[in-house]
Amino acid sequence: MWYGKTKKIKLPSGFTATLKNADLLTLGSRGVIPIAIISSMQKLSNMADGKSQMDEESFSQLVQIVNAYTIACFVDPKVTENGEGGSVSLSDVPFIDKLYVLQISMGQVVPEEVATEPTVASFRIE
Repeated sequence: MWYGKTKKIKLPSGFTATLKNADLLTLGSRGVIPIAIISSMQKLSNMADGKSQMDEESFSQLVQIVNAYTIACFVDPKVTENGEGGSVSLSDVPFIDKLYVLQISMGQVVPEEVATEPTVASFRIE
């Protein structure tokens, strides 16, 4: 994991963003994600895996989790609920990117990091 660090990541939409990682317990302890939703994570996980059907309440909980992670993880551009202070509004972030950020934080995918410095090829001439 890369807690405490940021990485410039290529997102599924084609955009790039600088992200930091977040964990469920920290978001729960700060009240960002309600504890009741955290306790239902296994149920949500089963639904995401297709093991059971998603009802309206479960979908609402999943959206809350995805949105909380999006706001917590985006560093540049900064994402806020309504785009305050020149930030990007949560509604402007493609859902596929939001879901990808959650998957990164849960350790389900390894993100494609974008080089922040130009790489220099080294050639040896004989």
